[in-house]
Amino acid sequence: MVPALMNDIGSVMIIWAGGAMHGHPGGLQAGVTALKQAILATMEGTDLKEAATQYKELDQALKTWGLFDPKASIFELTQ
Repeated sequence: MVPALMNDIGSVMIIWAGGAMHGHPGGLQAGVTALKQAILATMEGTDLKEAATQYKELDQALKTWGLFDPKASIFELTQ
C-alpha cells in the first residue's frame, strides 16, 4: 500500500498502520522496521517484491498480508 499512497499523496503524510505493525509475525519492532523498509524502497523506486529479497522484516510482512493492488477492490489482496 505504501507505493500507492506515496504515488497519490506524496511523501509528506501520516500512515495509520498500527494494526499491521503490531500484527507483524516478528512483533512490533519488526513491523515498524518493515514499514520503514517499504517507505525507503518506494522512495528509491524499488519494487517491494524486489526489496523484500533484501529485507527480512518486509519479506515477512508481504508473506503475511500480500501486496496491495490499487486497481483491485479495497478488500482484495494479491500475492
